[in-house]
Amino acid sequence: MEKKASVVSISDEKGIDHVDLLRTALINEAKFNRNGRVKLTFFLKALQYLGYIDKSELQNHKTTLTIVIDGVSQTEHFLLVKPLSKQPIYELRISLPQLHCWIRATFFPKYYHNQLYYCFAKGFVKTRNPDYDPTNDMIQQTYLMYKKVQRDPGKYLSS
Repeated sequence: MEKKASVVSISDEKGIDHVDLLRTALINEAKFNRNGRVKLTFFLKALQYLGYIDKSELQNHKTTLTIVIDGVSQTEHFLLVKPLSKQPIYELRISLPQLHCWIRATFFPKYYHNQLYYCFAKGFVKTRNPDYDPTNDMIQQTYLMYKKVQRDPGKYLSS
């Protein structure tokens, strides 16, 4: 498969890389239990896979991902990418209801020097108990980052 995009994480105006914070939290959980390793591995596999999806194929993109943890193969079907209410913001979705875990990361596509980037701005885990869903706030914050990248892409993206 041919790579279509570079997947990057962008720090906010305070210099905080929220997707890296999410990744770090998943790494820390993975150190202690198998479920943590499952979450982390599916998240990293999804980010890697995203680089092979053309922009025209993003909307409601479904796929099947397989990982191997402790020598055991695990396959899950995902609605991996969903467009959100504010264009051009998308959500990467790793839904693992059997683990009571819904990993989300918001991003937007951006062309810069003829290269497609998927720019991740926010990452979080939704939970049902307690009920935690910051999606609407994340959409707004991601859109603000999108506007900043539009104004000065060289500050955020390298060719």
